[in-house]
Amino acid sequence: MSALGTPGPKFYSIEELRGALVVDSEALVYGRLGGARFTQAGVFLEVYVEYSVESLAPDKEKLEEALRRQGVRVPETLEDLVATARSLGLEIPVQKTRVPLRLLKGLVPVEHVELIDLKTVETSSGQRRREAVVLLSEPREAKYRGAPVGQPPPRHPTPSMVLGKLVVSRTRGILGRVAELVIGPREPGIRVTLTGAAPGYVNWAGLLRRIRREDSEAYEKLASIIDYHREPRIGLERLEEIRSLLSKHAPRYAGLLDEYIVREERRTGVHDVPWSSVVRLGEIVLVE
Repeated sequence: MSALGTPGPKFYSIEELRGALVVDSEALVYGRLGGARFTQAGVFLEVYVEYSVESLAPDKEKLEEALRRQGVRVPETLEDLVATARSLGLEIPVQKTRVPLRLLKGLVPVEHVELIDLKTVETSSGQRRREAVVLLSEPREAKYRGAPVGQPPPRHPTPSMVLGKLVVSRTRGILGRVAELVIGPREPGIRVTLTGAAPGYVNWAGLLRRIRREDSEAYEKLASIIDYHREPRIGLERLEEIRSLLSKHAPRYAGLLDEYIVREERRTGVHDVPWSSVVRLGEIVLVE
């Protein structure tokens, strides 16, 4: 919602979006959102990529064993292990290991952001996780790879092309992941499923309306602390705050709170998308 209460694009803090998948207009993954720069010259998204690189590191277990054979005390830290081994003239054993390397790939002007969407989804194991996407209006990754730009998807889909891929709509945001191929009049399509976890909340507006009918003084006090017009629903992370307010300012109604708690809901959405609505096919499926 906009500041005037009219429908408009939703805005997010950088903390909400950190780690979001950044996808270009060709449905290719450009990287992950790491931060933003707000400057007089413009606002830019910091997009990072991560690599796993091979490195040599001291073999801690072999070092400890070598020192035990020497009959000396085995230090706790790696630094002291290496120093002790060197003082005894021992060779330092090494092992190959892989370490993450994070690089700033590029700065994306905010004017090149076509869509931002964030949803809380539930995995097949029942775990909740955040799915966030920043869709760009420019073919940043395609140009980076030297890949063709403007290439339409294949005429007909195959399971290996699409199953399990994230599906993003240019107008509706994250739709889910491709579960199977389907058939409709004159063309195939993709069935997209999204299992979401709607977070629980306190129905603050409903509770205050109930109190207002019976105790205007308590209602006025509570409404002055948390305006239910601005916060009709309050997340369950603030449940203890609400209990404390009721106990202090409206103790006779504290027992009503449980009646106005809406627990987390599990919702599964299914969308059948005609193949003709697919505009780009890359690491994700981009649809109108």
